Amino acid sequence: MSKKTFDNSNVGANTVTLTVTDTHGNVSSGTATVTVVDNIAPVVLTKNITVYLSGGQATVTPNQVDNGSNDASGIKSLSLNKTSFDCSMQGANTVTLTVTDNNNNVSTGTAVVTVIGKTPTPAITVSRTDNTNTGLSANTIALGYGAQKLTLTASNANSPAGATTYAWSPATGLSNANIANPVFTPTQAGVYIFNVLVTSEYGCQATASVTVNVIDVRCGDGVKVAVYNATGSSTNPYVLQCVSPSAVPTKLANGGTLSEGQTTTDIAAPAVTDVLAPSELVVKAADPQITLKAYPNPFAQQTTVNFTVPVNDQKVSLDVYNIYGLLISHLYSGKAEAGHDYSFAFDGTRLLPGVYMVRLNTSKAVKNFRLILAK
Repeated sequence: MSKKTFDNSNVGANTVTLTVTDTHGNVSSGTATVTVVDNIAPVVLTKNITVYLSGGQATVTPNQVDNGSNDASGIKSLSLNKTSFDCSMQGANTVTLTVTDNNNNVSTGTAVVTVIGKTPTPAITVSRTDNTNTGLSANTIALGYGAQKLTLTASNANSPAGATTYAWSPATGLSNANIANPVFTPTQAGVYIFNVLVTSEYGCQATASVTVNVIDVRCGDGVKVAVYNATGSSTNPYVLQCVSPSAVPTKLANGGTLSEGQTTTDIAAPAVTDVLAPSELVVKAADPQITLKAYPNPFAQQTTVNFTVPVNDQKVSLDVYNIYGLLISHLYSGKAEAGHDYSFAFDGTRLLPGVYMVRLNTSKAVKNFRLILAK
């Protein structure tokens, strides 16, 4: 035989020669093919590793998980079923290492990739340096009286101080949208919703939001303050007065408020039966789950009327009447989805100062809200 032994280098077809010699010394030879087959899978050895997120991402390679996998024919390739990790994969992750030898035999093994990171747990607190009593919530500013600015402070309990970054939106009205504690200084009334994007030192992110209500209580020459004074009357429990700032503490101590919304949003509407269509004369109960409000109130030129309904309603109308029951403005009519906040601007620039009534009429209930136009 021209060749009697074979190894991994001989995988495939091998031509061998057989030579035969008889007893008289005569010689003949012939050839044959010997096919060598490798069907032994490689040996897979793995190791568990730990990686740290950076910018919210981490990448591993097959070589990091391989722990000396081998095969007599040699290793052709290594591959992992999962090489990229993000903040949602923190902790232990099982990966599969696939090893292919030079003769395309395949073996697999598993390893654990432990991903280290921190997802923020953001919180927002609201504070003020001017602690003048307004009788309003901590998240409410009354333009014209008391604190005229609030400090919004975001925090992240999961990371040490200085390791977290903050990005606020919208930035309008904020002293700095890229610090933990910007100061909000409003210039007009409204409902302001601020969102903060909190990023940990590992690049993981979470958000939090806070709502700040701003009402405008300026009246008269713009220095005096509009106060709703308690009257003791069940039919008209509050009367609007324009007083000096020094008189406000006494008014508040005696049951007055700076916001009519603090007392009731379901004040009885003025008589309107002589101007409304017959279909509007149906008596409907006031639904406490319906919200109807306006900011600012009192207002000098324009205010925004908001409403929500507790259930889907196919027929909703929103109108503004004067004290004589005459329709001043038709703000909306149509469908209303449950829980959706509907907002409409009401312009009083061309109207006379005084009391106006917003009326929300649904298929099952009616809600009224008093507007004060003070110029």
